[in-house]
Amino acid sequence: MFKRVPVRDRYETPEDREFFEQQRKQNYHTRKFWGYSDRSKEGDDEQRDDNVDQQNIFSSASWCSPAPDVDDTQTGNGKQGQKQVTYESFGNDPKDLMYLLSCKTIPKATSSLDVVIMVQASTVSLGDCVLRRGLDMELSGAVCLPATPGWDVVGTIISQGGLVEKKYGFNLKDRVAALVRSGGNARYAVVPASSLVRVPTSVPAAQAACIVSPYMCAYQSMDLVSDSSHRMFGKQVFVIGGTGPIGQALVHFSIKAGASKVFVSAPMKHHKHVNSNLGAVPVPIESEQWLPLMKGKIDVVFDSICEDGSYSSSRAALKSNGRLVCVGVDGLLLQSHSMGLFGAPLSARWAKTKSEYFMGNTQSYEIWESFNRDPEKFKRELEMLFHLAAKREIRPLVAKRIALGHVGNAHKYLEQGKNLGSVVCMPWKRSPFHKTKNAPTEDEEESWFRIT
Repeated sequence: MFKRVPVRDRYETPEDREFFEQQRKQNYHTRKFWGYSDRSKEGDDEQRDDNVDQQNIFSSASWCSPAPDVDDTQTGNGKQGQKQVTYESFGNDPKDLMYLLSCKTIPKATSSLDVVIMVQASTVSLGDCVLRRGLDMELSGAVCLPATPGWDVVGTIISQGGLVEKKYGFNLKDRVAALVRSGGNARYAVVPASSLVRVPTSVPAAQAACIVSPYMCAYQSMDLVSDSSHRMFGKQVFVIGGTGPIGQALVHFSIKAGASKVFVSAPMKHHKHVNSNLGAVPVPIESEQWLPLMKGKIDVVFDSICEDGSYSSSRAALKSNGRLVCVGVDGLLLQSHSMGLFGAPLSARWAKTKSEYFMGNTQSYEIWESFNRDPEKFKRELEMLFHLAAKREIRPLVAKRIALGHVGNAHKYLEQGKNLGSVVCMPWKRSPFHKTKNAPTEDEEESWFRIT
């Protein structure tokens, strides 16, 4: 099921292999996901979104060529090679599994239809946590080990295969985004040109990254239950788990579509945000508390949590002709404590199958399936969302911008449900502890890494 790719085969020259093996043999204490290796070469503390000077980067990109020169004031002292978050086995504790892998070179397009992107921003999401735990729902095309997390990536093309321009019209320096499923939490990413969508320069990189999965998931889920014009006039909508990235996008689109009232299940500490910032009506997060209030009153329910494992409480909230949309299975999968025989446990596969084939007035949506089913439609709609963002009609909430070294901590917080909005990895951003001689204590990390 899970194909393991030898790490040494990912580097082409003997010099690269030797450098990589030295990195692997080092004691992890100074580099294990904190990002302390190569401290002098990290990005600038104040960097935001896409403020990387790329003046010399476009002429020297290749798989094992020296890394390009980049402005010292933005990304460190001199040349910058690849740096990526990596894990070599599946498991529940990101702090034990994840570490930063550095290489003196940058990637090269591996086929004539690939591009190399200098990453400006990538997301850190529950989908990454699911894949890291080995709970993959895909029976084919599963994530290979070693793996780099990061579903969504935004950046600039620095090199490309020979057929990319002719077939897809992309050129060097084009600003693009893609749904990649894995590989985004790195400084450079190799992406098939068939997955790329252009990103307007007026859209900040962090917000653009948040649009790829969360807003596309919400937009296409809305398409399942709204009319041809995406209207929901007079309907009452209930978004279960509405403080996460997808939930907040669903609230936004529901209100724009004309819903008469939008209810959101959320922790008590987020009720003020739901009411004042989202314009929705907050209800308790636990189903035993909101079900008496909602039972039989809702026209459309969006459920991305599946708290009871069977969607029974979600269906109970519907009117007789109401519609339920099961948005992904990340929440359900994270309730599992161990892998199944083929990745995701049988209980999660059965819940998904039941929602697709055996439950009336119910539809299921999963973004990776949607992309593979009709990639051209996916890209057209994603491009449309970017144009809405350029006109400031949608503005994703970025809860935290983090350095590569803090992706592991982000996984931990996401699994605990402590986020309000999206967490974005800025791969050229310097860790707040870069001047600290020793790795920070747990208390120091806790005090800084708050995304609530």
